[in-house]
This record gives sequence, C-alpha cells and structure tokens, in this order.
Amino acid sequence: VSGDQHASCDNCKKSDATGYCKQCTKFYCVECLGVHNKWVTFLDHTVISLDEVARTAFQLPSIKPEVTMKCSSHDQPLKIYCETCHDLICSDCTVRIHKGHEYDLISDTYDKHRQIIESSLQPVREQIVVVTEALTTLTHREK
Repeated sequence: VSGDQHASCDNCKKSDATGYCKQCTKFYCVECLGVHNKWVTFLDHTVISLDEVARTAFQLPSIKPEVTMKCSSHDQPLKIYCETCHDLICSDCTVRIHKGHEYDLISDTYDKHRQIIESSLQPVREQIVVVTEALTTLTHREK
C-alpha cells in the first residue's frame, strides 16, 4: 500500500483508494470516502490514511476477507473448474451450460495445475543456475 503499491477502491472499483475504514475493513477512494463519512451509520468508524495502513498493517484484521464467488447465471458458489472452457462454474452449470464437458473441483484442479506449472518451471530453474554460474565466472575473470 506504500511506495509503488496501491489499492483500488473496494466500493466503486474504479479509483485508487486514499483511505481505509477499520470497521468496514475496506479501502475507499476520495469520492466514496466522502459518502462513507457523511452517513450517520458510519460516524463512529475510524478511517486511516494509506500511509498509516502501511505502517500498522500487522495490527489490522484481514484487510480483504475471503469472498465466495458466485455464478452470475445461477447465484450459486463457484466450486468447479471446467477443463473444457477453462472457466469457474457452479454445480448448476455442470448440467446446463457445461453439459458433457470435463470438469473437476477447484481444489483438485488447483493442485494438478500447480504441479504442471512447477514441472514446467524446472528447466527454467536449471537454466538460472547455469547462467548464474557463467556470470560468476565472467565476473571473476574481469577482476
């Protein structure tokens, strides 16, 4: 949240955040923060600057609580990954929109895809070692 980092507004999703409400556990831009601060319901809320968030981040509750994503067509939790379409879907989608497709639970698919990525990174890691050793050798030769 400090330096090169920034947070987008959790309310409008369009602007960069300028403040953080501890009670709402949300980041707000200038415009949304103005509305937030006008509402009687939020008068006792504590809003802090992003610099203060950066300094006290270890004291804050989870800034972005985990959100259960829902299917836009069926309003059901997205728990399945369609391997055919490479899309997250709900259980209703498996028998309607994605009938006959290959799919699996997100948790199982995550592990499978993570392993594929890990195995594809191995040759890159090996090349990094080779290039680093070559760079070290060249550096020693220059001295």
